[in-house]
Amino acid sequence: MPKTENTIPPYKHRFSAQSLKRAREYVDFIENAHLSQNSLSCKVEGSYPYKVKIAWSENDYTELSCTCPYDYEGYCKHIAAALMYLEEELPEETVIPKKQQKPEWKKIIEKLSKEELLSLLTEYAADDENLINTILIKHAASTDKVDIQKYKKIADNIFNAASDDFGFIHYQDVYSVSHMISNLLNKATNGIENKKFQESFSISAAIAEVCINYIQNMDDSSGWIGGLIYEAFEKIENVFHKCENETLRNQIFEWLDKQMRNKDYSDYGCEEALASIYFELGNSEPYTKSVFQYIDDQIAIYKNGTDWSSKYRYSKLLDEKLTLLQKTGKEQDAQSLVEENLQLSDIRKIKVNQLMEQKDFSQAISLIKEGIKISEQENLAGVTRNWNNFLLQIYREQNLREELQTLSRSMFLHHPDSMEYYVMYKKTVEKTKWNTERMY
Repeated sequence: MPKTENTIPPYKHRFSAQSLKRAREYVDFIENAHLSQNSLSCKVEGSYPYKVKIAWSENDYTELSCTCPYDYEGYCKHIAAALMYLEEELPEETVIPKKQQKPEWKKIIEKLSKEELLSLLTEYAADDENLINTILIKHAASTDKVDIQKYKKIADNIFNAASDDFGFIHYQDVYSVSHMISNLLNKATNGIENKKFQESFSISAAIAEVCINYIQNMDDSSGWIGGLIYEAFEKIENVFHKCENETLRNQIFEWLDKQMRNKDYSDYGCEEALASIYFELGNSEPYTKSVFQYIDDQIAIYKNGTDWSSKYRYSKLLDEKLTLLQKTGKEQDAQSLVEENLQLSDIRKIKVNQLMEQKDFSQAISLIKEGIKISEQENLAGVTRNWNNFLLQIYREQNLREELQTLSRSMFLHHPDSMEYYVMYKKTVEKTKWNTERMY
């Protein structure tokens, strides 16, 4: 059927030449195409049957998505093939179809009786786990109590349906899983809007727990599942702030406390978001005691660790404890904690800043020099450079010209790519002596 260029918005500039060339081979492999006003959904048979969705406005596309793992220039060949299919299917006299006839399957459904529809749905749901999961997501009865297990079962079903015989979920199946989990998370959003806070928390908590469990056996290089965990945390924080039910708030914090002890969140990059919420909510009564207990338990685990990860975690935990001690008015305990952990550069820096505020520059310089010796012994070049930069700042502010000259010269010789040290060094030398000085 002849076509005009204006049938759909231009699209070829969105694809590489290779994708457009390959796309022509796939136009005849398009199945289950559903064309409605300004949108198309279909399957494109490739290595796997990939789902493509296209939607457009008068001048541009509002959606171009495919479940394939393509991650190169522009969009994939499957989307290009679907757009070529659209060019062939849309009639010439229609720029954008204003009204489409109902597809035959919709006409049939509308004629079925309630009993026939129920029988059909029951028959196909028994063999289609995605249909079962969709029904559960959309129509599961709301709950007015915390029931995380209920929604964990639904989320588990979604992941199980996409798992292969070895329990692994491949990249091409992750999109459909994340799409259904996202729909379930939307139910939590609606719960917040309708003040169904117990249900919203139950859904969000279930999603976080199930996602972190399955993420270990799937290819989530797209980051979709990790992103859903972050969204679940945000929903939980939102519920905490919006609800006025003290019992529910306590349940939320107990759940957060339990999740903080699950190392899987750390292994898959979700720990920071979880910890941020936990420590924020835990800096006031009645939760501070639980947070102090958590920090002390973790400090005991990492205190004697010699690897970089243990030292980093130990330092972060001390920082959180210091913050909590200060917020709860325990300044003396906070100061004791600083004095006991000066071997850590971040803690030592707190002490140095205190001395700077007290105008005790001599002691501050002494502490920095000790810090440099420690970082050199541990081969922490970045930390050593930061301490030296701190010393340069003090020497310059206190007009310690001789010390500034010696250190800036040393820093330039060790970092000749940095003109900052060269300029600083040159300014410490009298112009008449510069030619002689630079010969050394």
